[in-house]
Amino acid sequence: MGKGIKSILRKLDRRLMFFICLTVIPVNILAILLSHMVVKEAQERVAVTYETEFEIFMGRKFGQIEIMEQWYTNLVAQNQRSFMALEGFNEVKSIMLANEAGEALNLYGLHGFFYLKENAGAGKAYMSATAGLYSPEETQQMKRELEAMTKALEDGKNWEILKIGNHYFFLTFYAYRSYEVGFAMDVGAELEEWLQSEYMEDCGVILSDSATSLLCLPDGLREITAAEALAYREGERGDWELSGTVQSDSANIWAEFYYDDRLYSAPVLYVVLQCMAWFGMGVLVLLWFLIRRQAVQPLKVLEEGMRRLERQQWQYRIEERAVTEEYDYVYQEFNRMAEDIRQAREQEKLLYETQLNNLKLQVNPHLLLNSLNMVYSLAETRQCQVIQKYTMNLVEYFRYCLRENNDLVKLESEMRFVENYLDIQKIRYPGEVSGVYYMDESLKDALIPPLIVQNFVENAVKYARKADEAIEILIYIRREEERLFISINDTGAGIEEDLLKCLNAEAQYEDRDGRKHIGIYNCRKRLELFYGRQASLKINSTMGEGTQVWMELPYLTQTMSDLC
Repeated sequence: MGKGIKSILRKLDRRLMFFICLTVIPVNILAILLSHMVVKEAQERVAVTYETEFEIFMGRKFGQIEIMEQWYTNLVAQNQRSFMALEGFNEVKSIMLANEAGEALNLYGLHGFFYLKENAGAGKAYMSATAGLYSPEETQQMKRELEAMTKALEDGKNWEILKIGNHYFFLTFYAYRSYEVGFAMDVGAELEEWLQSEYMEDCGVILSDSATSLLCLPDGLREITAAEALAYREGERGDWELSGTVQSDSANIWAEFYYDDRLYSAPVLYVVLQCMAWFGMGVLVLLWFLIRRQAVQPLKVLEEGMRRLERQQWQYRIEERAVTEEYDYVYQEFNRMAEDIRQAREQEKLLYETQLNNLKLQVNPHLLLNSLNMVYSLAETRQCQVIQKYTMNLVEYFRYCLRENNDLVKLESEMRFVENYLDIQKIRYPGEVSGVYYMDESLKDALIPPLIVQNFVENAVKYARKADEAIEILIYIRREEERLFISINDTGAGIEEDLLKCLNAEAQYEDRDGRKHIGIYNCRKRLELFYGRQASLKINSTMGEGTQVWMELPYLTQTMSDLC
């Protein structure tokens, strides 16, 4: 599990994201949660404060209703004979009662009116209102509307919400033998102080009786249906929450206070803190994209360039422009470095091609002289068919060696050349050398460096032969996915331990006579030239038992120009 996490975090962008998720994001989330809790607590405190103020205010208003009811009860008791028609009707008495009620309204600081209509005499109606609250015309209009609706009003102590004129009232109505009496409190005027206060910001009040509901907001009052009132009550109106209910002890009127549970209902500082926490999370996302664009992406571009060079795509250059001057400089230096590597590789290739040609010039004259002596010997014994086969093998040998193209060759051609070389050696050393090889037919178009197999076969013929027995050279070639494996085994004399260490150490070998042997060293360098680090060469040997050469190469079917 730990190794899996480490392997995942080897990528820079993943590591950055991991540490951001491990440190910065939890801190931001904690800040958001804490600020939310603080805002919520502040909202609850504000809601409690508003609810308390509302209860005090409405309690005072309902208390005024109770005071007026008490005053009205005393008024009726003091004038019981007039109300019950137990004495002769007196119009002056009606005026006195109406004036007395108007004075009581002003005395107790109530906004509303007192209505008195005679059931005897001329049947006149009187209305005494709070001083300066209504114009004379408005008073007359309300009086006429009230006269028209008195038959529908219920006699008793229940209060109703009614709209008379352009105003909403709490109204209670009584009918006596001599008079019909109504007492009303102006809802808008009574609540004006509350509606215009700071407590009503983002708040609302619903006043209700048994039949009517009135929604009171700072911008005015409007009547709502029972369904709308129920929607507020059950929390179906967005963020509005029922915060408190106040009911009159003596009237069937109750008031519900609703609080809009939104952020700006909390103290501004707390709201700013919460907004800053969310803003920090947004900045974190922006910062991540900025880091990716300014730092991670340029590194990925450089990584891709390095991988292209690793795949020996020497012509690759970074074309895009970096977002910063520093990376722009690094891109330019990378392109300069890539060009230097390309030129160095070309020079190295020319150098090893020259070394290969020199090796050919060293080997070929020696083989040519030996072959001429061999032809002469065969001619003395008149072996014409052998001479023909031998000379044709030499022609094929020198044609392959002396060709000008030193690029990769097909495996089929190399193995045909090896087979031809072994035929030559079998004629030179009859009964001393034999060779077999296995290669799948599908591998014949695979590309390898020229003479790379022949060099080890030649070494086996030159240095591994035994005086008393024949040696066998076995070549096996196979493919696994995109890798080509070549093994060259012989049953010869083997290689001494010190020499074997020198060959595997990639060093040039110098014999006791001071002569340098660069064949295997050249093979290693050529593999490095063509494949870089993608190829490997290893030699195992046991004295008296033989030698094994193992080569692992990339499986290629492209030309060398396409490869580079």
